[in-house]
Amino acid sequence: MPVIALIRDCVVMSIACGVVVFAQAGPSGTSAAEQQVRAVEDAWTAAEVRADLAALDRILAKEFVNYNEEGKQIDKKQTLAMFAAAQLHVATGHSEDMLVRIYGDVAVVTMRYLQSGTDQGRPINGDLRIMDVFVRRDGRWQCVVEQATKVPR
Repeated sequence: MPVIALIRDCVVMSIACGVVVFAQAGPSGTSAAEQQVRAVEDAWTAAEVRADLAALDRILAKEFVNYNEEGKQIDKKQTLAMFAAAQLHVATGHSEDMLVRIYGDVAVVTMRYLQSGTDQGRPINGDLRIMDVFVRRDGRWQCVVEQATKVPR
């Protein structure tokens, strides 16, 4: 096959792949799955601020585990209990620099997360790097693991 024909075929395939990817992306260049995961992240923050146990129960998978900025491992049951007992009160939460990567039915989210509130009566002013891993089950995204690292001041 002549080199020119090979180059032509490569260019045509590249354009075709680009069209398929663009067609699957939303209006801002993000996929529908990415938009869904971002919406779940926003709902999660809102649920923490409102201490909405029903919403948190839907968002966190049964096997959810959080490795917090202090290195403690906290499962779903413990997380819900902290909010139910008002041991953890999130007054404000805000994410920045969110990056969502979709791998089929798995999503990995990284972000900077700023929060304020109280933890067992002690003030918290968190500036954290977060990594969340979501799994899509029965058409909805649930978080299975979260890892938080404190950003040094």
